[in-house]
Amino acid sequence: MKKDYAVRAYRTETKYDTHDDLISLLDVQVPAEALEFLRSAHNAQDSKDVTFTVQVANRTDGDFRKLAFTSKGSKMKDFVPVATLQKWFNAADNLTSLFDMAAFELTLIVEVREAQQGSPELFEEPAAEEGETIPPTMQQGSPPRMAGVLNAPKEMQALPAPEDADIEDADFTVEGGEEGHDPAAD
Repeated sequence: MKKDYAVRAYRTETKYDTHDDLISLLDVQVPAEALEFLRSAHNAQDSKDVTFTVQVANRTDGDFRKLAFTSKGSKMKDFVPVATLQKWFNAADNLTSLFDMAAFELTLIVEVREAQQGSPELFEEPAAEEGETIPPTMQQGSPPRMAGVLNAPKEMQALPAPEDADIEDADFTVEGGEEGHDPAAD
């Protein structure tokens, strides 16, 4: 199921999350009748494939770009229905420019699909369609955190360090130094 909503930028914030990663939050004003569907889609993120995309259309030349987000929820904020979206920070997104309603038209696209056995893994990137360019942060070899996926399973968030990087067993002896000579005392 796919639904589109004409939205307005309401608030943006860039901050560090609990893991000291820089994230961007974007609150968009949504139609009141969309709140129930947005809450359902937010709650379904664990069991289904749910994508939250903000399409930014330039009113002067018709060009558009899409920003992929994850949902932090939706609620009434100061009597305004708002959906809170989150993504990894990228200065090129220029989220503060989205407040210029004369220059940009925003559309929130929410797509809910059933999770399937053969569906791509969480950090796997879909193949680009012909004529579609992939931004440098989304190309093969870039860290998966740049893909905008914030709701990774806990076992993916806390991977153990490789055994060869065990700091407790590391040898910290200095080669070539004289015994009894402190180089810091020179």
